[in-house]
Amino acid sequence: MSARYILKLYIPYLLIGNMKGMGYVLVKCKKDGVEKVYKEMEKLEEVRDIYAISGEYDIIAKIKVADISKIPNAVLKIRFIDGVVSTKTFTVVNLE
Repeated sequence: MSARYILKLYIPYLLIGNMKGMGYVLVKCKKDGVEKVYKEMEKLEEVRDIYAISGEYDIIAKIKVADISKIPNAVLKIRFIDGVVSTKTFTVVNLE
């Protein structure tokens, strides 16, 4: 993973400041790798809810962290699980 990619991932979160962080991560897995990825993701403390789904992606997970700037770290943990092909992250923004 290139430094340019990591900077692109982190900079928006650094600009937001200290907010509790929550998001949803869609995960695409290698063929026949969904069960293994699912079990590994269940072990992550940031993962609160996880579901196997059908469609373009194989898994959806709700992640929670103490600070919104920690979301990229949680996503990187998921991306480094063997069998993960790609992820798509949606950060929840509190509009109140």
